[in-house]
Amino acid sequence: MSKKIAVQSVPHHDGSELYVSNAAPKIGDSVTLKVRVPLNYLFQEAYVRVYEDAEPRTYPLKLVEVRGQERWYRVSIKIHNIHTIYRFVFVGEGKYEWLNAYGLTDHDVHSNNDFRIVAIPANPKWIHSSVFYQIFPDRFARSGKGGISGLSGCDDATSCSNSMELADDDGADSGVICCQGDGKGT
Repeated sequence: MSKKIAVQSVPHHDGSELYVSNAAPKIGDSVTLKVRVPLNYLFQEAYVRVYEDAEPRTYPLKLVEVRGQERWYRVSIKIHNIHTIYRFVFVGEGKYEWLNAYGLTDHDVHSNNDFRIVAIPANPKWIHSSVFYQIFPDRFARSGKGGISGLSGCDDATSCSNSMELADDDGADSGVICCQGDGKGT
């Protein structure tokens, strides 16, 4: 059973740009990781544990700045795998605490809650202002009418003037979408 630790007095790290220098690195790139530690959180040594080709490696954190009531530590790691998982450990007299995405624990826990960096290209900037629609052709087929059931003017796809044929990945017809207005689904 782990002991409960007050949130205000624990180290913090997350995947934001404040804590990770490059969220979409390439294999071979170096990424700088930062950890914010309150002054009242005491320890002697801190490390990051990262898996490189399925083998755990540890690298010491270095104190880089003291700001107000907090200390900032950092470490640079080289990206060896597409999926890089890591966590931090704080070691002191009678203390051995792990910081991962789940939080701070006083014992070693499974790696499925470790922080992750994925070495794939970043999403294009336009994706953040886009809207995506998902179409379910099987639902049109199950409606028994071939159109969108319950929409005025679209109960029968054969009589709808604004319709689009849907095709499966192999090119076979899989349904009809009936649109009102400008034929674009609006």
